Amino acid sequence: MVKVKKLTTESPALVYYDPHSELVVERDASERGLGAAFLHEGKPIAHASRALTSIETRYVQIEKECLAIVFALEHFHQYTFGRRTNVHSDHKPLEMIVKKPLHKAPRRLQGMFLRMLQYDTDVVYHNGKEMYIADTLSMSYLPHSGGTGNFGAVNAVRHLPISTERMRMLKTCTDRDETLQISKHVIQRGWPESTPVPANVHAYFIMGGELAVSDGLVFRLHEWLFPREGMRKLTKECLHRSHMGGENLQRRA
Repeated sequence: MVKVKKLTTESPALVYYDPHSELVVERDASERGLGAAFLHEGKPIAHASRALTSIETRYVQIEKECLAIVFALEHFHQYTFGRRTNVHSDHKPLEMIVKKPLHKAPRRLQGMFLRMLQYDTDVVYHNGKEMYIADTLSMSYLPHSGGTGNFGAVNAVRHLPISTERMRMLKTCTDRDETLQISKHVIQRGWPESTPVPANVHAYFIMGGELAVSDGLVFRLHEWLFPREGMRKLTKECLHRSHMGGENLQRRA
């Protein structure tokens, strides 16, 4: 019993909140859960975790990582509101995209960033190996999945200026395009930091944080990516239909 009492007063027991100390929030997202730890000088003040909803499990990795920030800030609202909060993230692309103008983020991330505007935050990248508390919580999360809310995400596919027939063709060509299929897989799992990506998706690596998958199509912000075979030639023909051509221009001159 004496040993048990001693352990409860030593690390990793929780420490008291100090309004004058630096606030640090560590957060992490796994495939099925979110985890967050509220810290003073590396010592935990409080922990939080929850399961992802069925819809949230289909988010791409960068969206899950940003969702973990929203969850942490709002869960610890009584501490984080009105104070500078350092948010530690192990997702490098998120650190960069959160500093960009709002309109340059994918639609779902825009909704999350709007929720974050009420907080004074600084999102800083930290190696995942240093964030073992949040990582453990995201893996061993509490079973409840109280959703963090609707982030204004819309099904952009339904509003594309394209006919139903062309839409079917676009989806079919996307499914047949090896590059886009690999890109979809990488986007869903998260872009690696050190592991080389396949050569045919190198061109998309630098814009990784701006890419999203919706209804089987790959989007960069509000524009969809065309498959190389089938659609690009057809699109080029459509673009040139409105051009009169050299001979017609000369006749009208």
